[in-house]
Amino acid sequence: MAKKNPYCPLIQKGCIEHKCAWYCNIQGTNPQTGAVMDNWGCAITAIPILQIEQSQAARATQSATVEVREQVHNVAKVTAMATGAIRQMVLPATVEVE
Repeated sequence: MAKKNPYCPLIQKGCIEHKCAWYCNIQGTNPQTGAVMDNWGCAITAIPILQIEQSQAARATQSATVEVREQVHNVAKVTAMATGAIRQMVLPATVEVE
C-alpha cells in the first residue's frame, strides 16, 4: 500500500496532493493489465503508463495505415487491369480501315 504523502522531488517535501497542479485523476484502462484505473496521483508518476498507451496507439495507427495502403494498392491494380481490358475492347473498334 502506498504511503500517505510520499516525498515530492519538485517541492522537496511531502506531497501536497490536491493543492498541487500536478495532482490529477487518471481514469481509463491500464494498458499493461487491462484493469480499470481511477486513481488520484502525481501526473509525473503517470507518465510511464501514458507512454505505454501512446506506443500502443501508435502501433495500432501504423497497422491501420499499412492495411489502407494495401487496399489502395489492390484498387490501383484492379483499375489498371480494367483500364487495359477496356482499351483492348475499344481500340480495335476505332481503327479506320482504308
